[in-house]
Amino acid sequence: MVDLQRVFSMELTNEKEFAETFQRRAQTENTAQTAKNERELAEAKKHISQLDITIQSLYDDMVRELITEERFSTLYKSFEAEQKALKAREQHLKTELQNVKEQEGKISVFLKTVRKYKR
Repeated sequence: MVDLQRVFSMELTNEKEFAETFQRRAQTENTAQTAKNERELAEAKKHISQLDITIQSLYDDMVRELITEERFSTLYKSFEAEQKALKAREQHLKTELQNVKEQEGKISVFLKTVRKYKR
């Protein structure tokens, strides 16, 4: 409640400064997390691609009888499980990034709401 009162009093005294401060604060918080998420997403995509190549290589090795079917099966299951976890993480990161974009759009809606109730 105190924060809301502070928001209203700040908004009432200098609307432009309030809007700039609010947007700058939200962007600062989001920028670091967004950068981290984007790096992690790129790494996950790269690792997923590398796992595809590794699985294909393992299959080729099995066909050429360089490794046994049993060994292929064990490694394949391990790589598939890792890839499945990475794909889930990839989807989560994409959702997080989309949420940040949506949140940035909601800032202006919030400011309009503050203006509406200050009158």
